[in-house]
Amino acid sequence: MRLLFDQGTILLLEAESASSLADLPLALWEPRVKALRCPARGHHRLVAELARRGVPFRDEVARLADTPTELQPCELRPYQE
Repeated sequence: MRLLFDQGTILLLEAESASSLADLPLALWEPRVKALRCPARGHHRLVAELARRGVPFRDEVARLADTPTELQPCELRPYQE
C-alpha cells in the first residue's frame, strides 16, 4: 500500500483489502478515487496504526516533509507589520 499526500489529505492507494482497513482512525472511503482517505493531520496516528496491525506500506507523505520549501519574500500590509 502507498500513503500519498493529496489536497490536504492522505490517500491509501493500492490497498489489497480496503474493506479490512475501513475501521482505521479517521479513514473514509473516497468513491471518486476508489481509495481510503484520511485528513493529513492524522498522519502519525495512521502510520502507527498500520504498523501495529502489521500492514505493509510505503509512506510517501513523510518524504514531502523532508523536501525543502523555498519561501518567497512578500511585502506586508500595514496592519501585519
